[in-house]
Amino acid sequence: MLPSLALEPPGGEHWIHEIKFDGYRTVLVIEDGAARAFTRNRLDWSDRYRPIVEAAGKLRCRCAVIDGEVVVLDEIGRSDFGAVKTAISLRGRGLVFMAFDLMFLDGKDLRALALEERRAELRRLIPRSPKSRLQFSEAIAASGPDVFAAAEGMGLEGIVSKRLGSHYRSGCVDTWRKVKCWTESALVLIGTEVDKRSGAPVALLARQSEEGLSYAGGAFFALKGAQRGALHDRLARLKADRSPIPALRKRDARWMKPELVVGVRHLRGSGALRHATVNSVVE
Repeated sequence: MLPSLALEPPGGEHWIHEIKFDGYRTVLVIEDGAARAFTRNRLDWSDRYRPIVEAAGKLRCRCAVIDGEVVVLDEIGRSDFGAVKTAISLRGRGLVFMAFDLMFLDGKDLRALALEERRAELRRLIPRSPKSRLQFSEAIAASGPDVFAAAEGMGLEGIVSKRLGSHYRSGCVDTWRKVKCWTESALVLIGTEVDKRSGAPVALLARQSEEGLSYAGGAFFALKGAQRGALHDRLARLKADRSPIPALRKRDARWMKPELVVGVRHLRGSGALRHATVNSVVE
């Protein structure tokens, strides 16, 4: 079950609102004291999520199927997408499973139950210890707009709003809606490459600090008209033979002198750029 993308959260008393965690969507399957973890593409990642799988195998149930997100949380409870990969390489150290729905429990198919009934069963199943690898994704008792404003203020990725009374269904549904928090950053354009899927040009971007340049990620160009043409001319004049960041190697990249700063719109809540576009030329 996947949330549809919305521009703003729904209002009214028929919705609950949760934090949108920035991690890997995961389904836990528990059978007779043994658990397995599957990705959204049905890959078995039980070995990568070993501490979570071991904790799930100790839940007080014969069998269950739980929907959630594998994340790494910082000291104030924000999820860090980039830290998940690091945690996996460290045998799952720091990984937490945020449980938000329950599809099956002890032989019963719960998908036709109302959302609030499924979550009540899930709340009883998940341990209440803050040290557990399994945590329940709590709904926040406030209106959708207020929850979203709070998420923006905390630098979170966004929220997910879910309609009370809704059933669990496969695919993208309108009864779950995600609203993302966006931000803009001024980044240094250090090169370009071609996206292998679409064939579109991608900007290679870096952050400037006192320590020098650090690679931030890629972004598609979203400039229009004359501004796009002017940028193309400037890129030709800034051509360089090698990467401005010595450790950064990309076989098909066209490197440039790090002299041009651009405005980039991207998703909040992660150190690396995600869903990013170049929208303006700063200097």
